[in-house]
Amino acid sequence: MIQAPIKSVGENTQLSIRVTPKASKSYIGDIMDVGGEPSLKVYVTDIPENGKANEAVLKLLSKELSVSKGDLEIVFGTTDRNKKILIKLPFEEVSKKLQLALNLLF
Repeated sequence: MIQAPIKSVGENTQLSIRVTPKASKSYIGDIMDVGGEPSLKVYVTDIPENGKANEAVLKLLSKELSVSKGDLEIVFGTTDRNKKILIKLPFEEVSKKLQLALNLLF
């Protein structure tokens, strides 16, 4: 069984991701191990300059997880490939949305 890259943080959920900017297309990839922690691989076409890639990440996650962009916030890693995204929704709801987006079972 694959370990989920999400954890409950109070009434919200934290998602661990690893971003690849300047990709040929924007999409959500597989779950990978980054330093012993599961992270969702996210590819965006934007360059990591002036927050363009971060904005693209939030836009892509909003679309793929069917959540409002206002419910997403980068809380760690604004200048790093490894990021923590706070999703202002309960863990159970984000878990279901992530499973649908990835077509996986955790």
